[in-house]
Amino acid sequence: MNYITLVSYYLLIFINLIKKKYRKFNYILVLFLISSILYNPKNLKVNIINVGQGDSILIETPYKKVILIDTGPSFDDYIAAKERIVPFIKRKGYNKIDLLIITHPHKDHFSGFHTILNNFNVYNIAAPFKIENIKSTLLLKGDEVVVDGVVLKVLYPEVLQQKDDKNENAIVLELSFKDFYMLLPSDVDLDNIDLENKNYDIVQLPHHGSIKSFDINTAEKYKFSVAVVSVGKNNFGHPSNLLMEYLYQRGVRIFRTDINGNITIHTNGKKYFIKGDFDDS
Repeated sequence: MNYITLVSYYLLIFINLIKKKYRKFNYILVLFLISSILYNPKNLKVNIINVGQGDSILIETPYKKVILIDTGPSFDDYIAAKERIVPFIKRKGYNKIDLLIITHPHKDHFSGFHTILNNFNVYNIAAPFKIENIKSTLLLKGDEVVVDGVVLKVLYPEVLQQKDDKNENAIVLELSFKDFYMLLPSDVDLDNIDLENKNYDIVQLPHHGSIKSFDINTAEKYKFSVAVVSVGKNNFGHPSNLLMEYLYQRGVRIFRTDINGNITIHTNGKKYFIKGDFDDS
């Protein structure tokens, strides 16, 4: 129930408790009440789930289709999918996932794969590599997934790669909805990839904010207002203090899962609003 509906509802109750001469306003309030119920803006939500040192992104399309990108890490007795991702999705009222995308098979992105399959009806699976014993769609450069006007365009890799470093195999996605654009580069080294489009509203910093994947020279080529970082306690120096300071001095707003918690982006395709669970404002 939105605020207009709530206020109209309580005003109707109040007016019915006072003198009859005020009840003529009932008609106006009823009109507002009906309008507010019918008014249901169709927005896109992108949730960067706080999974620790790893990645998992939940996309809620305007008509409640669900896309999950990556299934988080596992460390010792901690499985992010079990403790963070599954509860997060179920709290939102979903019991299915329309599309599950795995960016690459590193354990900080892929560990919770079977936990997700065991807890939800997963209708489609896609990745830039072959998943053993699983029916999935291969995603490569030029492919597009379009759901409810939300477009996920694959920018990289061009071909199925077999390099030992699985970060080189990871997928780079451009998410767009009307005039809203967001770059999701996973763990790819953007220093070595010349993407055609470098103008975005929001960029997820690659490889948890590593300056080895997005150095200052590369960052200078990109235009964006907000950076989001999926990161947890680690011994790798993620995110880079030097990169954070550069972006701060440039006026880029930075949201980090280790500081802001789950990060949610709401957009109607024109304007967007971003907030973390731990934010006061």
